[in-house]
Amino acid sequence: MTAKKYDAPLALDMDFAEAVTRFAGIKPHEVKQVMKDSKEGRVRESDLILPSLRLMSERAGGFIATSELITELQALFNPTDHDAQIIEGRADTFFSQKVRNLASHRDSGNSFIANGYAEYDAELHGFRITAAGRSLLKMLNG
Repeated sequence: MTAKKYDAPLALDMDFAEAVTRFAGIKPHEVKQVMKDSKEGRVRESDLILPSLRLMSERAGGFIATSELITELQALFNPTDHDAQIIEGRADTFFSQKVRNLASHRDSGNSFIANGYAEYDAELHGFRITAAGRSLLKMLNG
């Protein structure tokens, strides 16, 4: 009999009490939606955060224009099905709208901008990674 090989567990920088608190705060309908989206191959807005921060960190001055971010993330995620469809009455896809939502949802409490990992430059129409964003990437990369 061969032993099953398992990946090492993901190390989290939080204690058990915090993990329980976060788990308790998840609403059942949110879990169902995430599972549905996953089955349908849809990319969630939250799936875009870390790749966006990495793309910003690779640019001079940590800045990337929204249009360039859309192009880079489309190449990375290769959206299909629903995400690749053009929104009725618009010129962009559901996927590109999710990328644009990173800016339009910047004031919501759980956005990467509200949490200080990036800033949105309305004049230049793009994102800039902050020192906190760079620290987060460094921590996640070990």
